[in-house]
Amino acid sequence: MRNKIFAAAIALIVAATAGCASYNAKKVRYMEISGRGCYVCERMNGVVDEISREYGNEVDISTYAETSDTGADLIKKYNITKFPSNIMTDNKDNVIFRYDGLLDVTALKEILRTKGIGIKPKDVTVTASPLAAPSAVTFTPGAVTK
Repeated sequence: MRNKIFAAAIALIVAATAGCASYNAKKVRYMEISGRGCYVCERMNGVVDEISREYGNEVDISTYAETSDTGADLIKKYNITKFPSNIMTDNKDNVIFRYDGLLDVTALKEILRTKGIGIKPKDVTVTASPLAAPSAVTFTPGAVTK
């Protein structure tokens, strides 16, 4: 009986942490590509700085100038025609979000949250009776109570 309870507890922990970004390091890459002399691009610097401070452990955050070699490569790769260009990719380099223009901090935080970034274990609701079998566990990622 004790082994079943222990197995259920382990299943709960695994289920609760499986979708949490803090347990899946750097599962999203965010790139901001700026154009030379672009006022809006300069305004993005503050946004990227704040996001980097808050989510730098969870998101690979990079900024590129259009004039850099990497910036030029990204412009070709993603067919960028407007600046600033905001691109998020998953860990397999698939584009999961793209927006050309200024994003404010609140909007970018919400976008990251929809991608599973910033969800802490306390944000996850796991329900099961103490004696429930692992298959009876209900896992709801992103179920947040405020």
